[in-house]
Amino acid sequence: MQTPDLAQDAPHSAAALWARVDALAERQIEARRHLHQSPEASGEEWGTTAFVADTLTEAGLSPRTFNDVPGAICDVDLGELPPDALRVAIRGDMDALQICEEADVPYASDRPGLMHACGHDAHTSLALFAALAAAEVAADWDGPPIGLRFLFQAAEENGKGARWLCKYGAMNGVSHVLAAHVDPHFPAGEVGVKDGPLTAFCDELHINVKGRGGHAARPHESRDPLAAACSLVNTLYSLVPRRYDAQSAAVITFGMLHAGGAPNVIPDSAELRGTLRTFDLAVRDTILRTVTEACAGVGAARAVSIEPKFVGALAGVMNDSRCTSALADAAADLLGPESITRLTKPSLGGEDFSGYLKHVPGAMFRLGCAPIDGPDYPLHNPKFTIDERCLAIGTKVLLGAAVRLATESR
Repeated sequence: MQTPDLAQDAPHSAAALWARVDALAERQIEARRHLHQSPEASGEEWGTTAFVADTLTEAGLSPRTFNDVPGAICDVDLGELPPDALRVAIRGDMDALQICEEADVPYASDRPGLMHACGHDAHTSLALFAALAAAEVAADWDGPPIGLRFLFQAAEENGKGARWLCKYGAMNGVSHVLAAHVDPHFPAGEVGVKDGPLTAFCDELHINVKGRGGHAARPHESRDPLAAACSLVNTLYSLVPRRYDAQSAAVITFGMLHAGGAPNVIPDSAELRGTLRTFDLAVRDTILRTVTEACAGVGAARAVSIEPKFVGALAGVMNDSRCTSALADAAADLLGPESITRLTKPSLGGEDFSGYLKHVPGAMFRLGCAPIDGPDYPLHNPKFTIDERCLAIGTKVLLGAAVRLATESR
């Protein structure tokens, strides 16, 4: 991969930071591999938190950690800040997925059933080495005073982590917040940016079906909850798309069905777990109402009780135009404007980065990570891997955008 060396065209302060990122590049790759090899599930990232906090402390920084939840917050001052100065925050999430890794890499997960298949090991390394680069230039900083805050967030995959850090003041004294997400749809050396909606509103569906168990040979003596659950899924898959304008993107998917424990026993109950993704709140309300109505109708037809619950609602990421422009400009300075893709469609994926956007404007960008000369696998795939050259690129884009926002806000 060859990228233009445009650092000399960047603002002086960003160029100084970028030089330190380059000097730390090999160490950043080693740290990311350590994180990849030691994945931790959502809410259990205590080892990752300790690694991050120890690394920051060794660099002379003072990260804050917490007794009840994993995660850390660390501030870096570039120059002498006035008392009322606001900071630009950079967030990296830390949790892994419950997937058995199949990637053929020497640093593959050593924890069966857990894998960094969504790139959060990379995201952690971006924030960590942005903080280290800032710490290394702080003593000799000759640019305008800039306050930075680095957020190391647990539990993104279950939508809880942003809330946890905000409880501990992550957004206090912050003007803007930035983040990256690796994207295997782009090769390393390219990025995607988008104003406005980037990800979907997400609702988790919990549906409990209660019937009457019996012998598999005599189903007429039972009220089969498993059959009712299957019927409900088919009903919703066919009914939901007919309840909203086809030009409005939305999807409902069930990924879990639990029922019974023996092949010759009709169980008393069944459980369904699924997800709803939407962009339009009116469409969301229509679909939630449709789910409730379908549960009542199928329940009556099957003579069972079906109770839906909608939990864990997660807002979509709405990128701020100014923050998006700062990311795009920083990427153009680094990579050249031809390496920037202006995304036209949001993703139906979910992202709890939206939790910070309830407090301050911010933006997330897509960081190309697909290996240029190797197979590329999608996120959440057991063979997912990245071209590690994207790490320094993502770190520089985040720092460059943070410098722009901090100096333009003065």
